[in-house]
Amino acid sequence: MNAPVVSVIIATFNRSNILYYSIASVIDQSFNDWEMIVVGDCCTDGTEDVVGGFEDSRIRFINLSSNFGEQSGPNNEGLKSARGRYIAFLNHDDLWFCDHLEVGLDCMNKSNADLVFAGGIVDHGAGKGLEVTGIINRKTGYHPGATFVPASNWIFKRELIDEIGFWKPATALYLIPSLDWQQRVFKKGKSIVTTDRITVIAVPSSSRKNAYSDRSFLENENYFRQLNDPGVRADLLNKVIFDWGQRYYYDQKIYIRRFFVRLLKKALAKLGIDTTELGFRLRFGKGGVIKRYRQRRGLQAN
Repeated sequence: MNAPVVSVIIATFNRSNILYYSIASVIDQSFNDWEMIVVGDCCTDGTEDVVGGFEDSRIRFINLSSNFGEQSGPNNEGLKSARGRYIAFLNHDDLWFCDHLEVGLDCMNKSNADLVFAGGIVDHGAGKGLEVTGIINRKTGYHPGATFVPASNWIFKRELIDEIGFWKPATALYLIPSLDWQQRVFKKGKSIVTTDRITVIAVPSSSRKNAYSDRSFLENENYFRQLNDPGVRADLLNKVIFDWGQRYYYDQKIYIRRFFVRLLKKALAKLGIDTTELGFRLRFGKGGVIKRYRQRRGLQAN
């Protein structure tokens, strides 16, 4: 069997009611030379039935025999099984527009970058607003202390795994594992570019209280139904602009504070100090961020 161009890896745990929408958004891709490896973190909720229900030979399901407790373990298992020339992660609560892989691979081929970031919209839930991610400063380039890009936005050459290594477990880190991996890519001096196009919608459970225990799914379903609406990206960006203006421009105190914080971060970055990691270290301690996320999601301490 010929190897696919892209290996799509989805780590999941007991959210079969939203996993359907993430998988379906991959099946609807305009670029279809891919394989999908869905790795369950010892799922017990019928996840295997959801995956098998697609009856697509490009999709494989692996269910870990014991619960790892966060996505670094399942994602590494997916990486070990991946056969594609390129790797793309998709968090199980996120969605891709139908041109995500096509746009990302086109950017990869034109730039010969090691890692490509797609643009994305992150919905943090009621009252928390929307934000854009995957943007890189055109003058200074990517810096992990200034920009966090969810794994759902990445497409990268599989050789990076040989050079950078697998994801490190959250218990060994002050940062979350995905940000740590980005940081290691950056420190190796690898080429990182952005597609400059919105192709991802993220609906993170880390922003939603009891997302797991309540089995919430309506937001994911609603976004999935809008993916083929030609105006939805413009509508979402319009909301982002107005939300940003209300929060960070017209509120003078917040505007001034952000201005000086950005200056401080820029100065510290020149000294080689990652303010994001420093902040996580001081606030949460090693492995503390994931513990906080588990509590918010309604999961037991691991």
